[in-house]
This record gives sequence, structure tokens and C-alpha cells, in this order.
Amino acid sequence: IEINIYEESLAGGIEALLEKRTDIFLGIKPLVVNDDIETHFYKDIVWAFVVPKDHALCKLPQPLSQQHIAAYRSVIVRDSVRNSAAVNYRLFSKKPVLRVSSVREKILAQKAGLGVGFLPLELIQEELISGELVALTIAGVDNTTPIYLSHWQQVRGKAKDVLLSYLLAANLER
Repeated sequence: IEINIYEESLAGGIEALLEKRTDIFLGIKPLVVNDDIETHFYKDIVWAFVVPKDHALCKLPQPLSQQHIAAYRSVIVRDSVRNSAAVNYRLFSKKPVLRVSSVREKILAQKAGLGVGFLPLELIQEELISGELVALTIAGVDNTTPIYLSHWQQVRGKAKDVLLSYLLAANLER
């Protein structure tokens, strides 16, 4: 069985599904209704606004306001969309911004002090425990993103069926 996995971000993943460049997509809920695409809730990702331990925002009382944060460069994951409108989440101002291509790069950039932003809690536990990164509270921000598993119903194949079964079973174990 041959399985190809590649990374898209934000609306780029939905676009890849709609343009049939992929058979399965894990990410934000497709905004376009298509009866041929089956979508299941997969899990919630909890995000934390984090900064390096010596950042100036650590000295301010919490919860921080969006105005406090707007003074600092945000690190965001670039939407990989090619033919549609790009989307952003949890971006409080349009500048200054450092765009990176993946969440892994976003973690590295924030650890290096190149900017601030939200990161998935499940991916930064070690950094939070060690104190390398500090989670700060922001007033009025929803820190949860629902993630969905979407796939073309009519596309069949052994690799797709195996991977889809694995992902759905792993989700049930949560």
C-alpha cells in the first residue's frame, strides 16, 4: 500500500480536497457544502498564546488585551491556498507579521524570540514545563479550534480505506 502524506495549511487543505489533489483532509471544516464530501468532527485543538520566558509581555498583568499584543510581531502559519482566498486565525493586527510554512516552524520561530502567537498546547508541553515558553492569558479570545476529517465518499482505494479506518478508530479512542 502506498500512502503519500503532505502538509497544507488552513484553506489550502480544503482547496486540495476540493481540487482532488487529496482524498483525505484533516483540518478546519470545509466552508463549501458538497454532498460527495463526508465530514466528521475529529477533535478540538486547544491553543495557548505563548512568548519566550524573557518577553516584555510576561511583565504585564493578565489577561492581556489585544492592544498589548498588537505592538509585537505575530508569527503566523502562511495559508497554502493557491486559487482561493487565504484565511487567518487569531491574528490581532495586520503588521508586523512573520509568516512561516508550518506549525513546527512557528514553534521554532517563537522559541527563538522572532515573534509571539498562539500554539497548540499538545505540541509545546515540554517547552511550557521547562519554562522556555510562557503561556499568557488574553481577554476575549476563543482558544479552541475544532478539527474535522473530510474525505471524498466516492473515491475508493485500499490505501485510502486503511488510512481512513485508522484515523476514525484513533479518534474513537480519545
